[in-house]
Amino acid sequence: MRRTTTALTLTALLLTGCAQPARHLTTLPTAAAERTPPSWTVNATPYGWLAGLSGQVGFNDAVADIDLGFGEIARHLRFAGMAAVNGRNGSFLVGADAIYVSLSGGKAFAVRGASGEVTLDQRETILHPTIGYTFGTTSWGVDALAGLRYWNLSTALGLDPARLEARSRSGTIDWLDGTAGVRGRVTVARRIHVTAEGDGGGGGSRRSWQAAGAVNYDLSQRSNLVAGYRYLSVDFESNRFLFDTHMNGVVLGVNFRL
Repeated sequence: MRRTTTALTLTALLLTGCAQPARHLTTLPTAAAERTPPSWTVNATPYGWLAGLSGQVGFNDAVADIDLGFGEIARHLRFAGMAAVNGRNGSFLVGADAIYVSLSGGKAFAVRGASGEVTLDQRETILHPTIGYTFGTTSWGVDALAGLRYWNLSTALGLDPARLEARSRSGTIDWLDGTAGVRGRVTVARRIHVTAEGDGGGGGSRRSWQAAGAVNYDLSQRSNLVAGYRYLSVDFESNRFLFDTHMNGVVLGVNFRL
């Protein structure tokens, strides 16, 4: 009887010892799951920028002082498309902003300081990819950003100032600017968020910088309305082309979480 009892005790101890590793193994998937990195969240924002254009545009000796409000640009607009895409994985950010605008000509743009006229045909493409790192919480945050702003311009400029020989110039040119900037965001109410950002840089141009601010209103968990204001300035000059301008105006859009 004692031998039987001893055998049962040893068997129970062995079974208990074998069961312990099994309990530890069952915790491994849970620990691995806790170490799984966060997934990407992506937002897409088609928008319209109701901007005017001011500054100097020209080729060699044919340079025009341009001062166009949004109404004037809208009358000569052939096509425009604008959108921004932003992605986030934990604290890491990527983004891209794209603008394409095509303007038709016409004797509608006055030259400052002269009683003549100037015609302008222009196709403008701006691409601005960025990467960054974010600090903050769900209710506020600050993003440090770095990127490249690519410009491509196809311009045809015709000048017919009074008492001067009419001149016409055209060409296509592109360049690339490096940029660095910062963006801040804060939730001010349950559905209302405010953002502000700015960046600057250069490289292909002498300098390029922008500043923008917007108010976002949540329509749902996956979409919100965006209304704000944006200012973008560039000073580019080569041995044959000048584009020293700034664009500014109201921005309206809708943001979608994909």
